[in-house]
Amino acid sequence: MNKVLKWIALGALGILVIGVGVLMAGKCLGGSLSFAYDLKDHKILSLDNQKMVEKTIEIEDFDDLSVYTTEVDVKVKPGDKNEVYYKVAERLEPEINCENGKLSVNNKENGLYVKVGIDVYNEEDNIIEITVKKDSLKNLDISKSSGDFTIEGLDVKGKIHSSAGEVVIKDSENGEDLFIHISAGEIQISDSSFTKFEKKQSAGDSIFTNFKAEDYTDNISAGSNSFDKCELGNLYIHSSSGDTKVSDSKLGDCKLENSAGDFSAKNSEVGSVDAKISAGSISLNIIGEKDDFNYDIDASAGDIEIDGTHVQDFKDDNGADKNIKAKVSAGDFNVTFTK
Repeated sequence: MNKVLKWIALGALGILVIGVGVLMAGKCLGGSLSFAYDLKDHKILSLDNQKMVEKTIEIEDFDDLSVYTTEVDVKVKPGDKNEVYYKVAERLEPEINCENGKLSVNNKENGLYVKVGIDVYNEEDNIIEITVKKDSLKNLDISKSSGDFTIEGLDVKGKIHSSAGEVVIKDSENGEDLFIHISAGEIQISDSSFTKFEKKQSAGDSIFTNFKAEDYTDNISAGSNSFDKCELGNLYIHSSSGDTKVSDSKLGDCKLENSAGDFSAKNSEVGSVDAKISAGSISLNIIGEKDDFNYDIDASAGDIEIDGTHVQDFKDDNGADKNIKAKVSAGDFNVTFTK
């Protein structure tokens, strides 16, 4: 059996070496290291030395923005006039349409591509910049398969769907309701405030700094959350896997459901807590004192510690305005206090 596996491994390695050799030989003879097959028009396109298209288009007034892109970086920024600038490979040139107050930027309809070979071009070479008059944008609908999306200095309301790449939001001081779905990649939000913020995260990382939300809802299948110097009102987090870390922040009433993964809050103000732990851990380092809360802890298993004391089933009515309630099937639940 070991000899068979050895020969299979050697055979696979040989095929790989031959394939790379043929690819490089083809390149030396003037061929392409990478190409794409257009599933729509049924043709093969070389990705080496692609023809680039560069344009700037002035846009009439609009308050609704729809972006549907792949393989390009998109940036939305404030300015004195509305315009779209792009520099992209010819096959990624967007269709731009503005009517009835809605601007649509779409490059996914130009063809569906399967890329093959060694990718020798950088998505950062393909960029679309959308300039919007300050305080005019009321709603956005973003859907991107790859590449990064950045919006800065504009109040945000709407939804963002990202299959891969980064989503960056900066200086959205008076954002309203925003829904983000990230399949993979990273979210970075800083110096921004929202009325209602909802996120669904299949994988990837989310980093929040100086972030505010009156209502925050999060469903995490995998990946991680990081909150630093944030203010979150009503907070609901369901974690199937992955970690959430909060530091130096202010949290309102918290509903935490952990199927797996860890949640920790360090040196933070916290309202009432309702926690359910199937596995993983929840650790709260709260600014205040133990008597600021009433307690109702029900634990089937796991390690439960309240202010340095190990407990199993623990109930304590201090006549406080806030409550800590936890049902622990397995995993750890730890509460400490700091002044």
